[in-house]
Formats: sequence, structure tokens, C-alpha cells
Amino acid sequence: MAREYFQIGGAVAVKIIAEAYAKRLVTNKDLKGFYLKEGVEEAANFQNNLLVYLLGGPMNQSTKVLNERFEKLSKLGLQNRHLLIIFQELSRTLEGLGISDEIIHHIESMWMATLEVKIGISSDELLNNEPVAKLI
Repeated sequence: MAREYFQIGGAVAVKIIAEAYAKRLVTNKDLKGFYLKEGVEEAANFQNNLLVYLLGGPMNQSTKVLNERFEKLSKLGLQNRHLLIIFQELSRTLEGLGISDEIIHHIESMWMATLEVKIGISSDELLNNEPVAKLI
């Protein structure tokens, strides 16, 4: 699984992706309520950890940090429509940076699988835009 992490360029590439992705999330008008207090740097740090996790790279933080973040977002009223926007922004970021279709597909698949495990939302529920995300 770490193959994708190294294929993409390791820590340096993941950091570039995370920063570009975080900027998109923080500036997205539909997501402002979730990122107003933290700003780009904190969002980029979380997205970096999430991408490392999704790509099978070496984790600097435990998955507990990821779990806490998902819980925090759920408590802020995160709904499936927000998750869909977050997912779309990730895809757009990866495409915009010229990441290969193979790696994009891998990241998207792992992202969806993580949502199902951490929040209990299937890809069908997300893509059908069910109204409210389940709490962790």
C-alpha cells in the first residue's frame, strides 16, 4: 500500500497536495463554517496526515488524531453534502496538480473506505447525497 505514497513523491509531494487541498477547502463558501477558526495551516496539517494515511505512508500521528477530527467535524454539523464537496475538492486538487489517474482512483477509493469505517457512510449514501452524516 505504501507504493502509492512513494510513487507520488513521498512527504514532499504529499505536503504540496495537502496545502493546495487545504486552500481549496478553506476558501470554499459551502465549507466556511468548518474551517473559519483554523485557517489554511491547520487544515493543511490535517489533510497532510489524512493523505499519508490514505497513501499508506509513515504516520507521524496516530489514527486517533484522524478520529478526533472526524468527530469534531460531525459535531459542527457536517452533512453528507459537505463531505461530497470535500471529496470533489480533493479530486479537483489532485487533477489540477497532474496526479495520475491511477493514484487519484486509489486515493478516492481509500477516502470513501475511510468514511465508511470512521463515520459509517457508504459511498452510495454519499453520492446519493443523503441529508445528514451519522455521528461517529
